[in-house]
Amino acid sequence: MKKFDNFQNSDYMKNISESRYKSHGLKHIRTQFDNVLKKYNDNYTIDYFEDEEIFILNIKNLDKRTLDFILSRTELLGFFPSVFNVDGDNKDDSVGDIDDFINQVKNYNLPKENVVLIQFESWLDKPIKTPEKLYHVCREKNVEKILRYGLYPKAKHKISHHPDRIFLVDNIFYAKDILNQLKMDNEKYVILEIEPSEDILLRRDPNYNVGLYTTQNIAPVYIKKLI
Repeated sequence: MKKFDNFQNSDYMKNISESRYKSHGLKHIRTQFDNVLKKYNDNYTIDYFEDEEIFILNIKNLDKRTLDFILSRTELLGFFPSVFNVDGDNKDDSVGDIDDFINQVKNYNLPKENVVLIQFESWLDKPIKTPEKLYHVCREKNVEKILRYGLYPKAKHKISHHPDRIFLVDNIFYAKDILNQLKMDNEKYVILEIEPSEDILLRRDPNYNVGLYTTQNIAPVYIKKLI
């Protein structure tokens, strides 16, 4: 499944209104999206995942008008596109992120018979209890800067309206597992240990069953290099 590795920085996501981050829930997706989408295109199915507050749209004959409706209506209801694929895969190198995908559809470069899958997630997932320790895997070259300035979502220091996330885990073994997965990369990665402040708001990452995230800054006083 093709993920939007850089959907946070895409032109589409930069134009999302910050006032719309709060999700209105899957109930409203059924009543205010699913029921209306039939007027544009009835060749689709939607799978709902209540626990993760995710829904997956599979649609054929996707055109510009329908895509415009899909993106605008889901934004209004507090959901964003996080994963996509075309006919089960993305073999076309020209379709690399959400902007490429939107352009393909709007320029009529996507064959109508293709089955397009788009996964949508709620802007904000349910908060969870803050653990005593958190761990963050990052590139070693970034450690000095992080220990000096802290961790912060990109949107906190860039001209962007999308609430970027700091991804974390609450178990050192999960962090080591991530570290091992990244060994195939040419860059060196390390693990940072974080003693979170009491006011940090953490949420479960629906794309990684042991993952957490926050949209808040983490000050350097709470961070130390572990491995």
